[in-house]
Order: sequence, then structure tokens, then C-alpha cells
Amino acid sequence: MKNINNYDLNLLNVFRLMMQIRSVSKVAQKLGITQSAMSHVLNKLRAQFDDPLFHKTSHGMEPTIRAQELYETIIDPLENLTRALQITHVFDPLASHRTFVLGTSDYLEKLILPKLVRYLSNTAPNIKLKCTNYDDTKLSKELQNVDFVFGRYSNPAENLYQQTLWHDKFITLANVNHPRIRNKTISINEFINEQHILISPTGVGTSLVDKQLAKLGYKRNVMLTTHLFNTPIEIIETSDMITTMPERLAQYSSDTSKINFITPPVNLEPFEISMLWGPFKHNDPAHKWMRKTILSIAKQGQTS
Repeated sequence: MKNINNYDLNLLNVFRLMMQIRSVSKVAQKLGITQSAMSHVLNKLRAQFDDPLFHKTSHGMEPTIRAQELYETIIDPLENLTRALQITHVFDPLASHRTFVLGTSDYLEKLILPKLVRYLSNTAPNIKLKCTNYDDTKLSKELQNVDFVFGRYSNPAENLYQQTLWHDKFITLANVNHPRIRNKTISINEFINEQHILISPTGVGTSLVDKQLAKLGYKRNVMLTTHLFNTPIEIIETSDMITTMPERLAQYSSDTSKINFITPPVNLEPFEISMLWGPFKHNDPAHKWMRKTILSIAKQGQTS
């Protein structure tokens, strides 16, 4: 049995045209090559199949019996392949029943999901969303089991794609009627002596605030640790505890008439919130559409 690797399959298209047109000059013109180049291709075909394939007659180039047998064998697969290569997959959101899996936190869900669900209900009513917590340690596994993950990623794996959605910064929140905090600023001593709610999405029990305080030789009084972002806001509105969290979510979620927004007394750098996805779905038209949709929603009116 002859090895297919020894054959130049690109020549099959030339052979197909020769069988259909029966003219060296016309096939050369259709392919955009010179007649001498076409003759060279024919010689390669003849050598490849060990047969003359075509004879010149007064009626044009007539195929040999071997050529006719080859044509009958390859024409259907070749036509199917040609059609497949010409197919452009166009994504229709109205007709799609796709389920997209989003790896996120309640911070991102609060800021993205309401708008996204409203948009999909009109534009893609059969598309489903599934939100799941996503461990950052899985980012090296090319995100095959989720469509997107959202969060702060300063140095994701090189094989992942990244799109910045927005910029945010940290703000300290206190009840507007807090007995000791009345201004928009607070000293570091006042800060560490208050009762804090620590938000730790990973559950490790420390945060950037604690790391910055430790550098200065301080430790705050943490009374409650939670992995959620939204619960502390409700507690702050009805207690004397304070918390430090992303400003964008605080502005979006809180009753600003009940909350005092305070500049933290330690240096907390602004940060980017990004959307990541893996290489396997990068060129998928449905995935491209959803990426564009999420980015558009993230940019709409900031927190509106």
C-alpha cells in the first residue's frame, strides 16, 4: 500500500479542473499560472500516479482509463472538502441555545449579571448562563471547563487571553452615623482600633490591607471574615463595623445616604478587573460574540 504522505494532495484540485475543463491553457488561466507552469504541474501529477492521465486530441485533453477511475473515486470527497472550507460559521444569538460558564465572584456578578441578563433576554433569549466560583490555581489548565473567568490578574499564563473590563480602587466604608468616624479621612491608629469586616474571596483570612498594615508594623481588629463582597455592605449600614472593599461595587450596591466613603490610611494601589479565556474557544464565533457583549456592558456608564 502506498503511503499518502508521499502524495502532494494539492495537485488533486488541478486534476479535478483538468477532468472538468479538458484544456491546459484554460485551467492555467483559471488558476492564475502560466501554461508552462501548468505543464510542470501535469508532469508532477503523471509522476505521482504513474500514468499519462491525459492525451491531447482534436477534442481537447482526453483522460485515460486510470484518470477516469481516479476522478470517480476522489470527486465526492474533494467537493465535500471544498464546501467545508468555504463554510463561514455565523453565530445567530436569537437561535442559539448555548450555555456559557462564568467563573466569577459576587463582586463581578453584582456588576455584570443584571445588565447581561437583561440584554440577553432581548437579544439571545435561549442562551443560558452558569456562574461558578473559580480557583485561580486552575488558570494554568487553559480554562477548558469554563468560558470566562473574571478578577484581578496581573500576570496570567501566557496561553490565556486577557481583556481589561474596568479599573477600580479600594475605599473604606463606615456607617454615616458612626460614633467615631465623621470625616472622609481616618488616621491609621483610628483605623486599626475599629472593628473590621475582612473580605477574603479565597478564604485565606488576610488581604492587601493586612499586608500593607504589616509592612508598617500594624494589625487591625478583624471581627468578621467573609468570602462575599455584598454582605459587609448590609452590615455596615446597620452597625459600627467598617470594611475596605472595591469602590465600584460599594457605589453600586450601597445606600449612599447611609454610608460614609473614606480614604484608607494605607497605600492601596488601584487595580484592573479583567476577563480571561482559554485558547480552545478563542476563535469560536459564539464566544467572540459573548466577549464583545460582556465588554460592552462593562463599559456602559461605569456603574449604572
